[in-house]
Parts: sequence; structure tokens; C-alpha cells
Amino acid sequence: SRAFLVMAGGDWQWRGVKFTFSRESNIHVNGYPPYILYKEIIHCQCDQILTNTTKKMNSFNAAQITDLTLPLKLLPTVQHFAWGMHGECYVKRLAGSSAGPAPFAELWIGSHPASPSQVVFDASTVPLNQVISLFPGAVLGASALSRFDAELPFLFKVLSVAEPLSIQAHPNAELASRLHFRDPKHYPDKHHKPELSVALSEFELLCGIRPVSEINTAVAAVPELAALIGPLSGQSIRQDQICEIFDSVLNSPQGKIQEESKTLYKRLKSKAQLSAEESWILRLERTYPNGDPGLFCFFLMNLMKLAPQQAIYLAPHTPHAYLRGELLECMASSDNVVRAGLTPKFRDVETLLEMIRSGGHKPILVEPEISQHNGVWIRNYPTPALEFALCEYQGSSNQIVLNGRDLVQMIFMLEGTGDLSSGSFSATLSEGDAYLLPAAAPSCHLKLDDARLISVLPHHI
Repeated sequence: SRAFLVMAGGDWQWRGVKFTFSRESNIHVNGYPPYILYKEIIHCQCDQILTNTTKKMNSFNAAQITDLTLPLKLLPTVQHFAWGMHGECYVKRLAGSSAGPAPFAELWIGSHPASPSQVVFDASTVPLNQVISLFPGAVLGASALSRFDAELPFLFKVLSVAEPLSIQAHPNAELASRLHFRDPKHYPDKHHKPELSVALSEFELLCGIRPVSEINTAVAAVPELAALIGPLSGQSIRQDQICEIFDSVLNSPQGKIQEESKTLYKRLKSKAQLSAEESWILRLERTYPNGDPGLFCFFLMNLMKLAPQQAIYLAPHTPHAYLRGELLECMASSDNVVRAGLTPKFRDVETLLEMIRSGGHKPILVEPEISQHNGVWIRNYPTPALEFALCEYQGSSNQIVLNGRDLVQMIFMLEGTGDLSSGSFSATLSEGDAYLLPAAAPSCHLKLDDARLISVLPHHI
């Protein structure tokens, strides 16, 4: 209904959201002029958010936002990057009718401004980041709001990888802040990006730097690599020379990279038996016929294979490259990626070398904490990250209690079906359904039927 409200100072409730007015304030909704200005909404200074009130409120109608004490249905977004899969895959199946055309690369659930999920309110939708900016306390809860400002701290993804991604790493908080200040075009936010990856299928990746003994073995066995690193190839390489090795490879002139890459392709084709690393290099010839520095990283980084439900934590500054397979990925809500090989995108070799120089680049396999409750297997994947804690529920159960801790929580149905209820609210969950449980919502009850459900919330401290 259309409404024009004039309120005096004090506490008010509107559609389940608490408003605190410090002075007489006017609110216009549903097609009337925008908010004239109220002083405070759930601990958040309105005049800091709505500096241009008319512009902000014309982007959507605040009266679309109904009760924030109920679970909010989310519509994920799909990314169609060239490395994604073309046939049947998790991203295509889970996205359903909104999958769009191939390739199917990533499904995102979160509030990152690059591709925020849409919140369904009755017959309309509102971007999740805009809902949070208006009602941060009701959505996030006091604990998350005090730690992460008015932002959902995590971003959840499903990846279907058909072709290798770039050689890359993610900055820590200090470096992310510097990169964003220096180059906001390529580093769009100031946040670090720790990541947890949980395999859905057998998944191959490069991750972390090999032990120096293995690098010495590779240099002795691969003449093309030795040619790129020059004088260092004639001696026993030390741990403190690892960064110099990467520098020699990643900063080699394009002509030298092309020459050694083509020589390497030709030599590998004549071999009777190839290692897993060599097989990957030959496979990449069709994508990089003139070579690429990233090809030689297969001899300098760990080639790993994850089994389904096996997980790995990618700490900041850990070089890695996803190669093939499908997985779940949970991270701090950031889009900062430092790339240096196997990509047509912007490369920042010097920053990657700085990250390698900082040390601590071993892959960290995550052992889940497994328990059973009411017939459901529960897998918690512990990490040092404060922005997220991921848990998987698998099986059938008539009673799982979620939320109730004044902390925002996201749930996503990966397989099977279920029922979600909270007070007078109830919904049937199918594959691909996602809900945000606002901090203002009471405890929610979940029933699962031969299902796999993912839960993500900020790390509870």
C-alpha cells in the first residue's frame, strides 16, 4: 500500500524492522518522494549511506522490502567464463532455468557488488547488497556488523571447471589495501580473500610451491626450464632463491618463452611416457601455441588431486591454479586476484613475486570435523578465516535447528529436498534453492530428505 509517514523520535517497528529516530523525520515510500532523512537505522548512520538520497532510493522502492524476521529467498547469479563447462554440470543443474547459455563457470551466492544475489520479496526482487546497506543490523546481527561493517563477509560459489584457470594468488589484508589504493581498476576492493575449496568431483589443481629438492630435480630434468633460469640452473638451488627462479620464468621475454615452449612441446611429443605435469603442458598447447610462462609453473608448483568432499584452504599469498573438475568455494567477499600466467587478463608479475617472497606457501588440506545427529552426517570444515565457517549436512532428518544466534546464515540445497520453517513461514527446498536467514529471524527448523545442504555463516567468536 502507498504510504506517507511522519514520525517523531523514538523506536518504531516497520515490517519486522526496528527503526530508531532521533528527531522528527519524514519517510516517503511506494512511489512517493524518497526518504528525506532519518538519523539512524539499526546502528547504521543513514546520512553516511544515503548521501544522495534521491539517487539511492530511486534505484528500488524500499517498500518492496517486507519482513526481515523471516528467511529470505535468494536468486544466485551465473558467470559464463570461457573456462567453464559446456555440458551437464553442477552449475547448470543448480542454476536451473536461470543458467543461461554455455559455458557454465560459476554460480555465486552473496552480496558482492560485482554480481549480487537477488532477494525475493513477494513478486519483486531487490539486490542483497542494497538490502544490507539499508538494514545492516537486522540482516547481519550486531556481532557481524561490528566486525565486518555493513557487508556480508562471505561469498559462496559453485565452480564447474573444464579448462585451467590462471596462475594466481590472493592478497592479505595489508597488501589488498595497498593494491586497491594504487590500482582500483584491477583490485576493486580493499579486502583479503582467504578461500576454502571443497571438491564435488575429482578435482585437479596446482597449489603452493614445491619443496626446493623437487625444484632442483625438475631443473635437472627439464632443459627448457633450465634455459629460462640461466646461471641458477648450474648450481644447487637454495630455498632463498625460489623467488629468483619464479622471477626468471615469469619475466622472461616473450620471444624466449615462445622458443622454449615450442621446444618443450616438441620434446614431450616424442616421449613414450609422460608425467601428469607433462600431460597437462601438452594439453595446453592448443590454447597457448606460442607458449606461456605459466606452462613452466607445472614444474615449480605442487600438482594435486582432490577426491570428492576433500577440502583445501588457500591462505593469502598462496599461488594456485584450478585445472579441472567441480567444487564448492567459500571465501571472504572480495574479487582481488593477482594473476601472472595462463591468462589473457591483466598480469601483475611483480606483485605475485612480492607474495612469493613473503613465504608460507604450502597447500593446507582441511580435515572435516565429522559428527552425526538425528540421522544426518555433519561435516564442519575448520579454517583460520573469520569471515566464514562452512558446514555440510548430508542425509535425512526431521529436525535440524538453524540460526538463533543473532548471526546471519546462508543455506544452499546442493542435492535432494527438504522443508524450511520458522514461525508461520514454511518453504520446500529443492536442488539449487538458497535462503539467507537474517540475524533478526528466530530459530529456523529444517527437515531433509536424502539431501546435501550447505550452511555458511561468519565464524562465531
